[in-house]
Amino acid sequence: MSVRAFAAFLIGAQVTAVAAQAPAPPQTLVATDRVAYFETAPSDVDRTIAVLKAYRQANQKSPGVIRLEVLQQIGRPNLFAIAEKWSDGPSLQTHLASPTNKKMRDELQNALISPFDERLLAPVTVQPTTGATTDQVIYV
Repeated sequence: MSVRAFAAFLIGAQVTAVAAQAPAPPQTLVATDRVAYFETAPSDVDRTIAVLKAYRQANQKSPGVIRLEVLQQIGRPNLFAIAEKWSDGPSLQTHLASPTNKKMRDELQNALISPFDERLLAPVTVQPTTGATTDQVIYV
């Protein structure tokens, strides 16, 4: 083997070794969770609750939904949150563009005294509940 061929072989072996040791590129995080916070006029609390119950009911069996919770703050009953977990990014994106999501936002538009503070999040882990939940559950 000539000196040139041997040098080319060594350089090729080093490049292959370096490429094999390079770390894998970081995985791109895809939003699968959504949390939305909003405040309504105190006089519209009952109507807001009815709209949110209908929204939750309409989406409980949507393709890709894992969990959908509607929350109301204790002590300030006109503050609400919606927490959703979807199986994958496309399911969440489909839901965001869905007629039920648009209908809920349209029905609450006149009651809002603050805009939706909507956050799309990469997967969030929560501790599973240890039993059936009731309307007396408190989230922190």
